[in-house]
Amino acid sequence: MSLAIPLADPAPTLAAKGERRLCADRANLYDTPGGFVVGRLYRPVKVRVLRRSANRRWVHVRTRTGLAGWLTSGALCRA
Repeated sequence: MSLAIPLADPAPTLAAKGERRLCADRANLYDTPGGFVVGRLYRPVKVRVLRRSANRRWVHVRTRTGLAGWLTSGALCRA
């Protein structure tokens, strides 16, 4: 009798839908739209867009290293 053990899914890659590149030289990463700064990103870092604010001025993103927060929409390259 053999026992099959499912393997964990590999970490998701940023090549999936929603990947964008930072076009601004640098951009602050906020905990909430207009909130406290939790990090700074530098061009040409790639991020995954998780969601957008209702007014579409902010995007919630995650970096390859797992850092997540909100950026102003204008900091990202147009697709």
